[in-house]
Amino acid sequence: MEVAGARTEFASTFALPDGSMRLDVSTGAVRTEVSGEWAPVDAALVDTGGAVEVASPVTPMRFSDGSGDEPFATIERDGHTLTFEMPFDLPAPDVEGSQLTYADVLPGVDLVVTVNGDATGFSEVLRVESPEAAAQAELQDLTFPVVTSDGIELAARDGGFVAADESGDPVFVSPTPVMWDSSSDVAEGATDAALGTVEDADPTVAPVGDEVVTAIPAEVAGDAVTITPDAGILADPATEWPVYIDPGVSGSLNQRSAVRTVIGNAYNFAGDEGVGLCSRATSTTCSHTFQSRVLYQFGGLQAVGGIEPGEVLSATFAVTGTHSYDCTPRPVTLHAVADFTAATPYPGGSYWKPLQTHTIAHRDGCTNGQVPRRIEFDATQMARDVAAANTANASFGIAVDESSMASWKRYGWDATFSVDYNRAPQAPASARTTDPDAACVWGGPRPVIRSATPTLRGVLHDPDGGAVRPMFAIDDVGSGARVWLAQDSPAQGSGAEHSITVPSGVLRDGGTYRWSMAGVDDRGAWGSPVGCELVVDLTPPATPGVTPVAGMPAVYAEGPAPAGGIGVEGRFTFGNGGSADVAWYQYQVAGGPVRTVPASSPTISVLPAVAGPQTLEVWSLDAAGWPSPRRTHRFTVGFAGVSDAWQLDEASGATAANTVTPGTRDLVVASGTTRADGLGREVGGHTGDLALRFDAPADGANTSAPVVRTDGTYSVMAFAKLDAVTSTATVVSQDGTHVSGFELGHRVDPACPAGTEGHCWAFSVPTSDAAGASRVVAMSTVPARAGSWVQLVGVRDAGTGTVRVGVCDLGSAGAPKRGNAVLSAGVAASARVGTYGGLQVGRGRVNGAAAHPWPGSVSQVRTYTGVVAIEQLRVSCLNPWSVLPALDPPAGDPAAPPPPPLPAPAPGTPAFLPAYVSSVHRDLLRRDPWFDELVGRTARLEAGHPLDVIPRDLVGSREWKIQFVGDTYRTYLGRPYDDGAFVWVDAMERGMDTFTVEIGVLGSAEYYQRAGSTDVEFVRALYRDLLGRAAGQGDVDTWVPHVGSAGRDAVARGVLLSTEHLNRVVDGAYRSVLGRPADPAGLSGSVDALRAGGSVPDLLVRLAASHEYQVARVRVS
Repeated sequence: MEVAGARTEFASTFALPDGSMRLDVSTGAVRTEVSGEWAPVDAALVDTGGAVEVASPVTPMRFSDGSGDEPFATIERDGHTLTFEMPFDLPAPDVEGSQLTYADVLPGVDLVVTVNGDATGFSEVLRVESPEAAAQAELQDLTFPVVTSDGIELAARDGGFVAADESGDPVFVSPTPVMWDSSSDVAEGATDAALGTVEDADPTVAPVGDEVVTAIPAEVAGDAVTITPDAGILADPATEWPVYIDPGVSGSLNQRSAVRTVIGNAYNFAGDEGVGLCSRATSTTCSHTFQSRVLYQFGGLQAVGGIEPGEVLSATFAVTGTHSYDCTPRPVTLHAVADFTAATPYPGGSYWKPLQTHTIAHRDGCTNGQVPRRIEFDATQMARDVAAANTANASFGIAVDESSMASWKRYGWDATFSVDYNRAPQAPASARTTDPDAACVWGGPRPVIRSATPTLRGVLHDPDGGAVRPMFAIDDVGSGARVWLAQDSPAQGSGAEHSITVPSGVLRDGGTYRWSMAGVDDRGAWGSPVGCELVVDLTPPATPGVTPVAGMPAVYAEGPAPAGGIGVEGRFTFGNGGSADVAWYQYQVAGGPVRTVPASSPTISVLPAVAGPQTLEVWSLDAAGWPSPRRTHRFTVGFAGVSDAWQLDEASGATAANTVTPGTRDLVVASGTTRADGLGREVGGHTGDLALRFDAPADGANTSAPVVRTDGTYSVMAFAKLDAVTSTATVVSQDGTHVSGFELGHRVDPACPAGTEGHCWAFSVPTSDAAGASRVVAMSTVPARAGSWVQLVGVRDAGTGTVRVGVCDLGSAGAPKRGNAVLSAGVAASARVGTYGGLQVGRGRVNGAAAHPWPGSVSQVRTYTGVVAIEQLRVSCLNPWSVLPALDPPAGDPAAPPPPPLPAPAPGTPAFLPAYVSSVHRDLLRRDPWFDELVGRTARLEAGHPLDVIPRDLVGSREWKIQFVGDTYRTYLGRPYDDGAFVWVDAMERGMDTFTVEIGVLGSAEYYQRAGSTDVEFVRALYRDLLGRAAGQGDVDTWVPHVGSAGRDAVARGVLLSTEHLNRVVDGAYRSVLGRPADPAGLSGSVDALRAGGSVPDLLVRLAASHEYQVARVRVS
């Protein structure tokens, strides 16, 4: 069966019933491709109107129809074109079959063009009828303009010319031009000793065989070829007219040549040519006494050059023997020869390697089968030489005894070369084990499996398409002994996966093995094997140990004794319990997410999120994935301690005492500040509960020194009443140089949560202690009402880098309430800003001056050394007149500064790669990797993949795209994404970039309506959402006209891709990945990259793979 996909103009490939292949190559084209379909070659010429074209050529050819609009000849091959012109005007030609004749191109001179039999080229013969015609000046030097397409160049070669491509391979070839006269006297149909039986001889195509032939080498310039006819032949009285002058052009892949002494070569001859000695003493039809050999060259043998010599089964060279001197069988030998050109002279090079000799005759009229016929030679060695040389060409030569004309023979142009081969199966692909899964690894680090009966798998391909049988074996790496061989697996078709389960008893615990797999085809040819190594581990690790780390802010020892608090860091170090092969530890705190650390980094940090009894569960895993028994470490997280408290019950005086530590950090009360009824007196009947009353900007109270570490973890609480909700007011703060280190109070802000009417209870911290510094604000959903007492709490958790605000509405004197504490969600506030001024009650600080005065009363103020738990807020809300409610521990000192972070593993250390994988997951996907992700991606890096494959995988994942679209919806539409958002996710999967997604959302009807449904408000919303600032009137005037003319998408694109917004995009990427603002050089270079077609994912990958990220941002947990 023919392999259609391997078919070419000159070659056919067949899949044979025994599983082997055969390649048949011909010197001449056997088919051509027409409009994507194979068709027979047809060299006939057709007048198409405007040109004469070949009906079904291998190399398309067009010839002038004499109208003057078409060059004389144009030939094409493989996208290249060569145009050949004549030095004189051409009349309309006579077309007959594959030949056209331009009559009288000069007086007495005809131009005869013949397309060769396989339609790969043409000959152009000037037929000069007389000496008078030959004497014309135009025939003394014939210059033919030549034009080549880009990619090929004209060059002289061996008396003719070639047009070669950039690699030097000929695309078009023209042999040395020749001229001959009409002295041949061979009679057609007669059998001649030298020429054999001559049929249809046409001297306008080529010499018949016994006339005078002379080579006339061409001169080649960059754009022209010039030939000078031999003046001696033209002037010789013995010359018989007409005389023929022949330059020809071929685009054939293959070639042939008769190399001869005395009379020169017959390159790409048509019909047949002789081998041996042609002697005029024996036959007068020999034009001269000369020796001749015939050469054939086949190209397009990549299929043979690409196999191993041993995969060649046999090869045959076949050619038609058309004539022999007589009927007596005499030796003729096929040789392997070197590649040749049109000008290779007799004897055809120095390399002649005999392949096979036949003693035969093939002459018309002979008996015993010695008639003209197809002669086959064994060319197996030649095919194997081609395979060994990894070449695509094979050249042959035929020679006989050249001492006597008795051995003279003639052979046709139509030789073939057939190669039977059988390629061995390819090395197995996708080799691996399953049950359990393990990759194929040779050497270290070897996968460790926890089964003695894994399934071995691999895909086998036979390049010849035959069925393949697998062979599996297992060797002990330590001893080198073979421990198992499977030989009875069935054959399957090429491309199928083969599998076998190792029987029990073969693999032992702790052993290191190499399993191998190879394919065997139907002819018994073995493919190259693949080997995979593994270690068998059937023993789980022991229960791990857990040790709290001393010297931390909290040491969470096992037992009921409380320690630390919410957000107060403690650390634990895991031990292997005596198992030396532990690879990973997994742990879970208080039923939270399961996290994983490598055994090389066994210390973790814990920041409790709740107070009270907690559990830390730990188990180890070895390289095989065996889990150990779980170790449960039970500890108790303490409630935040009150560090300072002021009940403010003094009826008068300039001091308010610190209830927790009297005489230390007392409040100094401003002289104009008065006393009023406190919360207890107004709503609870506690007559002794008073409050400070603030009704003027100068009113207030303050400590002389700082009370809380504003760069650490703390909570601050106040019981207060606000007289008016029309302005931003601060109930308690702590001074910095320019701004407050925190502010707790009331805020007028359009960003306040829905239902609060644009003003809300809030807790804020600055991003720096600088004039004009921005603030991170946590806002409460509990409405702020004038005249109502509230418990306000601000919480800063340095461990999680968040701030929160808590509110408990206690009502008023006329409408008291049983309070319900509500704690807001955390708001990210990573900047640690230390402020060292006094605690302020009744005001804040802005640009170095007092600000945000509190209009109302303050009944009590407390500070805490940690995060106040919701349980504490609830108890305190129900006991507002008690400084130390039941859940609060005794007073303590201000929280100590946090310890330095866990040491980051350095690049090149064992712990670095898993830590890198974990860190990139956290920074790009905002979560820890799952165990399988951590192990699998770490293994990829250990196998030598570059670091950037991990962030590239993550930003290319569907998860990241969903995250991006979700962020886009929340930022621009103010809501979570819904099912409709997956249209954008799917588009990103197909290649849509992030900017196009954003433009689509910004240009949507929903965004337009949310902006206010006017073009002006749409532009203002774009500036607010994309540039973080209000649009100036000039900005509005510039863009609004374009909304109507170009559309919302176009305006959104203009603002989105502005330098101002791209600066914000790059700066945001730097902050999220590197934890810092973009530096000027990085900002400029990254914006330029985005403008040049780079993408946001590419930017994230570059940052996450940078040296800075590796040394500064990779952390264990």
